Amino acid sequence: MFGKSKKERKKIDHLAIDKKTKGSSKQIGLEVIKNVIRMSVVQGNDIIYGEKLLEGTIIKRDKLRNSEELSDAMRSLAKELGVSGGRVVYHLNNQTVLIQELKDVADKSEKQIRQNLFLELGDSIALPFANPIFELLIASQPEKISRQSKKRDKKQEAVLEDTQELLPNNDAVTYIVTSEGLLIELGDCIIQAGLKPAGVDFSALAVTRCFENKINFKQNFMVVELSSGTATMTIFEGETPIYVQYEDYNGVGWRYFSEGKALTYFFNEERERMELRKLMMVIEQLTYYYQTNLSNNQELQTIYVTGEHPWVSGEFEELIKDSLQYPIDILQFPNHFDSKYILSLGLAMKEV
Repeated sequence: MFGKSKKERKKIDHLAIDKKTKGSSKQIGLEVIKNVIRMSVVQGNDIIYGEKLLEGTIIKRDKLRNSEELSDAMRSLAKELGVSGGRVVYHLNNQTVLIQELKDVADKSEKQIRQNLFLELGDSIALPFANPIFELLIASQPEKISRQSKKRDKKQEAVLEDTQELLPNNDAVTYIVTSEGLLIELGDCIIQAGLKPAGVDFSALAVTRCFENKINFKQNFMVVELSSGTATMTIFEGETPIYVQYEDYNGVGWRYFSEGKALTYFFNEERERMELRKLMMVIEQLTYYYQTNLSNNQELQTIYVTGEHPWVSGEFEELIKDSLQYPIDILQFPNHFDSKYILSLGLAMKEV
């Protein structure tokens, strides 16, 4: 049923990762993309990682397809990696992620803010999906986007923690909104695979966690995640993401398949170059939007580019440097660590 997985191992020291930022042993970072799942696990000084190919697209139009096949693949890959029964951190679907700002929150507790925000969601705030779920992003606590799951009527219900403590004296707070349904479905699959849902994270936060020693968090910057025909652009002010934009620039042009014992991909290079040029115009417009609408005439100071696309440190790097007058920094690991595991590694490193 499944393509053969590829289990590999790397040393943390070789990737210059700060061991203090890692999650606990047997914590699994799970990425779901097109018809592939990937897992990374940090065990001691080692990173163990692998992937598995499924027969068809896993997520389509924010709906999970063939959950039984997915849970079987999760169980099989976890067993091959030696982490059966482990705790899983998975990621939000970037297609349905919004980042908003809520003003006039000074002298209010987090619980009060949540109550007010819940009343506004779906009323004065337009959402492109039903059943929203949200998490506050407190500047002094950039890791706080955790969600906990508990079993209820054999389903997963996302539970967010409240606190009665007053927030720092800010006039506004940033929060992430996403669709709850898919998170619940994925949580159910994780349980059916004999694993334990431990948390959910936004991909840009997971990526920056991998490169804490390479990113200047005192700046305003953009992270561009370039994947299989899709791109996610996230603007940060310091440690807090304030805006995200997802672009499916050529998703239908990519496919994953088995080639012998390995998993590989295919895309038409001429079509990809044409679509990437269009994507560059979107990124350029987004930098202008930040300067004129999101900030008080501020400039982004760096654009960081990462992702599994084979052209990240090649053609795309040259294209973005030629198109934009910004410092460009490529976020990739040395020593032949495959860039397609960056997201799952960042998820595995999350503290939950």
